Amino acid sequence: MTPETEFISILGAGAAGDTSAAAKSWWKSLPEALPILGLSDIVIFPGTVTPLLVETQQSIRLIDDVVAGDRFLGLVLQRRPEVENPAPADLYQFGCAGRVAKMLKFPDGTVRVLVEGLRRFRILDYTSQTPYLIARTQKLKDLADASLELTAMARTAEREFQEIVKLSPTLAEQVKIAALNTADPGKLADLIAANLNLSLEER
Repeated sequence: MTPETEFISILGAGAAGDTSAAAKSWWKSLPEALPILGLSDIVIFPGTVTPLLVETQQSIRLIDDVVAGDRFLGLVLQRRPEVENPAPADLYQFGCAGRVAKMLKFPDGTVRVLVEGLRRFRILDYTSQTPYLIARTQKLKDLADASLELTAMARTAEREFQEIVKLSPTLAEQVKIAALNTADPGKLADLIAANLNLSLEER
């Protein structure tokens, strides 16, 4: 940080990845209506902590309001990355609810935020488009059974992903450790999808 950088302290944010009972209670207060932040070059998955650069005035206004409120927002991939202020038609129907853990304001007017992915959602409809998009959402749960087939598929996926990790020096060591310690098939699928060289649409 430079002396001109403004660090915005977020009360109650805690540390990213906090696993305390208080930190896990977010889902009880996750609202149905979420301000929607369009993402041009990244897909956010539940359980990930990701830095984002926010540049447009509309998006900065959204972040300011989110930080001043409950810190929840919807993170949705844009169909057309070149659009600065996406309309509903420019966004995919599915996204990831998240919360802002940290925010930094820079002298050039841009904002950097650290967001924690929480849960997938489907956009039902948009309730407002000014000063930014707000959508009514349906929270989606991961549905999985305890079948032997699913367990075998998860083990095969984890084993093959470990081979990819060995051949990819750019993947961090913590990704390999996380894969070894992720038993839930849905979370494992998210981890793999977030770290494979896939197109944004495939993710």
